[in-house]
Amino acid sequence: MESHLELIKQYDYVALPDDDLQFTHGNWSQIFSLVERSGAALAQPSLDRRSFWMHDLVLRRKRFLYREVDFIEVMTPVFKVEFLLEIYKHFNLNRSSWGLDFLWSTLAKQSSRKMAVIDACSFLHTRRVGTGGQYAGRANAALHQELDQTLSDLNIKPWYGRANAAFTETGKSNEPIFLIKREEYLPRLYNLAKNLMKLNSIGV
Repeated sequence: MESHLELIKQYDYVALPDDDLQFTHGNWSQIFSLVERSGAALAQPSLDRRSFWMHDLVLRRKRFLYREVDFIEVMTPVFKVEFLLEIYKHFNLNRSSWGLDFLWSTLAKQSSRKMAVIDACSFLHTRRVGTGGQYAGRANAALHQELDQTLSDLNIKPWYGRANAAFTETGKSNEPIFLIKREEYLPRLYNLAKNLMKLNSIGV
């Protein structure tokens, strides 16, 4: 960011995706277009339901174009550059980036900026959560300690993300908010079983 600040300022949006994502719906041009349409300063594409996931808020809801939410995770954030320039200094708060998503979401809410999950575009998260080089040996425990310390230092209590509204091609959905926000029990049970069995493969 610091080395290419002037270049970044020439863009409207910047995305920072992880390395273990595979497109299943849409493309980057469509993502940026829908983020702009939503008016969000912080957003992300949804996750294909076969994915390994941590937050069921971001699982794709096929009936929607996008949803306004109160949390965007660190996996594949899309920033409006104006907002990114305000918060990128926080990138060096820790080494793992764990917990930064709660900070970004808090700062977005405090400044009345919208956040959105783009349901029309989705990725398949192909690697089981908690695997990869940075999780080897004692590193995994250290990452959780770093997360706890980061949130403690920031005086932020993590929350369970919720959708506030949903939109289709014709505009704001009239679907009752409790249906838009409904908890994803089956995906949760599926994800729990997959992680307990340590199945390092995508779903079906």
